[in-house]
Amino acid sequence: MTFILPSFGASAISAVPGGGGGGGASGWNNNSHALEFDGTDDYVSLGNSSDLAPSNITLSLWFKASGSVSSYNYLLFREGGLYGSYSLRYRNNNKFSWFLGVTGNTHLDGESSSTFTLTDWHHVALTYDQTNIKLYVDGIEEYSAAETRAIDYTPNSSYGTDNTTIGAAPFSDPAEGLIDEVAIFNTALSASQITNIYRGEDDGGSGGTNGVPGDLSTFNSNNGPVGWWRMGDNDSGTGTTITDQGSGGNDGTIENGSSGNTSPTYSTDVPVAPLSNTYSVEFDGSNDHMSLTSTVSGAGAYTLSFWIRPLGGNEGWVLYGTSGEYISYYGAIYGNKLLVRNMGSITTATDSIMVNNWYHVFLVRDSSNNVELFINGSSAGTSTFSGTLAFNKILNPSYGLYGHFDEVAFFNSDQSANLSSIYNSGVPDDLSSYSPTHWWRMGDNETGVSDGSATPTTITDQGVTYDPSANGGSGGYVASGNDGTLTNGPTYSTDTP
Repeated sequence: MTFILPSFGASAISAVPGGGGGGGASGWNNNSHALEFDGTDDYVSLGNSSDLAPSNITLSLWFKASGSVSSYNYLLFREGGLYGSYSLRYRNNNKFSWFLGVTGNTHLDGESSSTFTLTDWHHVALTYDQTNIKLYVDGIEEYSAAETRAIDYTPNSSYGTDNTTIGAAPFSDPAEGLIDEVAIFNTALSASQITNIYRGEDDGGSGGTNGVPGDLSTFNSNNGPVGWWRMGDNDSGTGTTITDQGSGGNDGTIENGSSGNTSPTYSTDVPVAPLSNTYSVEFDGSNDHMSLTSTVSGAGAYTLSFWIRPLGGNEGWVLYGTSGEYISYYGAIYGNKLLVRNMGSITTATDSIMVNNWYHVFLVRDSSNNVELFINGSSAGTSTFSGTLAFNKILNPSYGLYGHFDEVAFFNSDQSANLSSIYNSGVPDDLSSYSPTHWWRMGDNETGVSDGSATPTTITDQGVTYDPSANGGSGGYVASGNDGTLTNGPTYSTDTP
């Protein structure tokens, strides 16, 4: 399926190129490709150069899982010694792990102290200076142990000639997911340098964005890594060669083992900056509201998701449609609660919605017309509704909410399976991977808000709609285009969840 990106910018869709980080080498062209491995027999062969067998070492890469996880799945592997010379792996306990083969035919291994959501992008690094072994995930030290023995690079004939591989130990324990920006240094980088890599900064800590890969050429006293495989960025995302951008010139070759399955494929799903939620909109509770360009209609399964922060008042119609109010806030004299009307009937518990606090409101109807309301990720009531939801305003012009409104989204689907991720422990999540039909970010994508140069009244719809006629009839997602208009003077606020 092909995605046609709306014109509102890359921050609204996650599976697009991420911005580059720090560093200034002329060869840096930002990060727009990763390589996807099928978990069966895909790998990249890097050969057996001695450049990739340093005595002191740093391994660095980015990874995002997409399938099942076995006991150990290999991300980067070097043949040698008893079971291998070095490796980065991930495990079915949601941890990242490593091993080193050292002199004396000894195998050392360890794993991160924390668990991670492996289906998110993570930066993983291992350093060894013949004094300490350290493992880092997302710029944070997760493991440290003293060790002085040398890495054992004695050839092991059982691995053939593919001595160094990305995505698998040769023909075993392959990774299923995306791997990006793989690098090997012939020195053990410091903790601050690893943090800089995670932040996309240069060696001196300049530039960059947390969680977005940057230029590695300034590291190691401007010598850069001895091996740096950008997984398509310097190869136009085509072909079977992954050009080595490091000093060693050890190009990688994309392989798919011996079973004839599809070899690793290029992807534009790369590490991007976390969602930046900087603004909400404050409504005065009098006549402030947001009108929509067209009526939003839900005839089957659907989901509503938004964040509110009441500031006072006795009654505010939060969602207003052709059948009257759908969701209302009732203040102190009515018990500080939310009411759902005209699409089932739900009343939350007394004091469930208090002033000056942010709340995530999530209402879902499934394919059997069952309606359930969630407040901050927890069920707050159920009902049934078989009619059609139709609304054209956020807040009622006469009985509107006095308070803040943020990250308003509508899905033409049941998103209950994604509730936990969307609520995200009280911090709004990037919704783009869930393809919301409509998504009004309440200021974050509007020109002029951040620098104060303008006060736009248009709230751009960040949602997407599937159009079977797009791409010459092959189908694709297009911008929904149901923009909102702030009416009667709502103001932008930096008070956000």
